[in-house]
Amino acid sequence: MDQPELSVTHPIRLDRATTPVHYTYSAPLFWSYNWLGTNYDEPFGFVAQAANGDTTLALRGTVTDADDIQDARLEQTAYQFVAGYGNVHAGFYEIYSLLSPQILPILAGLTNIARLFFTGHSLGSGLSSLAVPDVITNTALRPIAGRPLLHYNLASPRVGDPQFAHMMNGNGVATFRIVNTEDIVPDAPPSVIGTTLYKHIGTPVDFTAQYESYDANHSLLNAYIYALNNPTSPEGLLPAATLQVVRSASLVGRYAA
Repeated sequence: MDQPELSVTHPIRLDRATTPVHYTYSAPLFWSYNWLGTNYDEPFGFVAQAANGDTTLALRGTVTDADDIQDARLEQTAYQFVAGYGNVHAGFYEIYSLLSPQILPILAGLTNIARLFFTGHSLGSGLSSLAVPDVITNTALRPIAGRPLLHYNLASPRVGDPQFAHMMNGNGVATFRIVNTEDIVPDAPPSVIGTTLYKHIGTPVDFTAQYESYDANHSLLNAYIYALNNPTSPEGLLPAATLQVVRSASLVGRYAA
């Protein structure tokens, strides 16, 4: 699905100031699937590059019923993009397997990458975690001095088994796992499901913000972005009902009991 690149200037909060940053965006990254005989294309993210060469792969969280179903597929499958990375969440992997052929050529086509950031929220954090070993192995973008590669994931569920976590934690790309302690989603899937083991990756960076509902505590906008903009006081006012919250129904319904 070919779409033109977009070029946009956004105001970015840095140290309580508003700094205009010019970004060029790739075409959307699509997950395509068939649901009851009908084909669907879901946009899942994009690659954005700032004028200074800072480049970000950003992937979204759960939005549709089809996403809910993928979230609930807790069985594991082998991570096949790179040898040695163990087993990972089958639902996340199925989505990422269709995003990878779009992501790699986009990144390979960028020639002035100064820093590369991987990021996502919720389901998107699972996908960004799967992207890291794929990109650093199957493109020329390796972690090298002078061009850092960094992984910041927000509200990430567990993504893979202990072998996946071991490899992720030693591959040269630092992962910072940003977590609201009152958010239930990062507690899923359970670390032990019969003989299936899951283990978190990276360095946890916790904050505490209680907004009195599962969805509000998990919200990208009202919980996580607010905390990143207000690190010394990460809990804001209770969000109004009209403000956007990000769905977490599938994981909440499965693990809230």
